[in-house]
Amino acid sequence: MKIDDYFAHLTAYFLESIADYIDDIGYMAEYMKICEGKIYIVGNGGSAETASHFATDLAKNCGIRAISLVDNSGLVTALSNDIDFSKSYSEQLKLFGTDQDILVIISVSGNSKNLVEAAKVAKKIGMTVFALLGFSGSGQVAEYCDKYLGIGLKSYEMVEDIHLAIAHAISNYLKDRE
Repeated sequence: MKIDDYFAHLTAYFLESIADYIDDIGYMAEYMKICEGKIYIVGNGGSAETASHFATDLAKNCGIRAISLVDNSGLVTALSNDIDFSKSYSEQLKLFGTDQDILVIISVSGNSKNLVEAAKVAKKIGMTVFALLGFSGSGQVAEYCDKYLGIGLKSYEMVEDIHLAIAHAISNYLKDRE
């Protein structure tokens, strides 16, 4: 795909479709603001980087207790090595999570075993679970979410761009509400 085609397609999707999600994004942001616990954020690959970025923005710019479980590399690798990678986030939630907390899952496919396990454990704990998904939100993670946004594109790169834009929109909204 040519560079100008990429941006034209991404822009067209934003203009045509993101409006459908504005109320849901606002709902997530308001819920995060009144959260009495912590917000844990997870993802894999590029979505892991978005999770880390989002947690940093929420903490630094909005004063929200947000933690990316991706960033605890020692614990992630110990759990992956000693138990199984599919438990890399769920075991952290068992250690730290409470029913006052929120889990935010960022995933294009929504089918990664470690993310599905994290969602299952979060629901057992009593956490609220939100997700930013791709491919219309058809992944297994959606089954365990209180609310999810499924970006209806088949391009990993474009979905990841939109997820980061949503994270920035939420952070900026919360920052302006202080």
